[in-house]
Amino acid sequence: MNNTIITLASLAALAVSAHSQVVNGDFTAGLTGWTTGASIGSLSPAVIANSAVVPAAGGTGNALDLGPSGNDALNGGYAEQTISIAAGTYVFSFEHIGEASRAGGNFSFALSGQVIDTQTLSTGASYATFSQLYTIASAGNVTIRFTDVPVATTFDAVIDNISFIAVPEPSSTALLGLGVFGLLVRRKR
Repeated sequence: MNNTIITLASLAALAVSAHSQVVNGDFTAGLTGWTTGASIGSLSPAVIANSAVVPAAGGTGNALDLGPSGNDALNGGYAEQTISIAAGTYVFSFEHIGEASRAGGNFSFALSGQVIDTQTLSTGASYATFSQLYTIASAGNVTIRFTDVPVATTFDAVIDNISFIAVPEPSSTALLGLGVFGLLVRRKR
């Protein structure tokens, strides 16, 4: 029985061990892996350690402030990263909040130059999470880009925990299920 439990736990760990294609999506290494620039004004995004103005998701670590000088219509920037991926289905997710947990600011995000959405920052002290499935038809490069959309008297977007994770193919999941079923049948004998 113990061997069966250990085997099932090992198989479950293998199935869940997918890793993000994004480098440094939690900004623990500063801006390593990211290209940034000013889209309006002269300020580029900045990685800031957890603070009252720029909270990190989970309350510790770093986060990316897309417009690092407060509520100013002249300080919006962008951060982007190009990743090389295989064809398949991926989950793209990230967390976002406004500076000092304030609402009103906007930011957009794009995959390979096509704007996917513009989000308005919500109120409250909690990060909002964006998560969506995308199917990539052929292998190649995908550029993930976040752009602050600054408006006077609103606060800038803070982004954290960006990931782009491959979803296992149904055939892999089916094989895993058959393996677990086989172990259970073997155990009953």
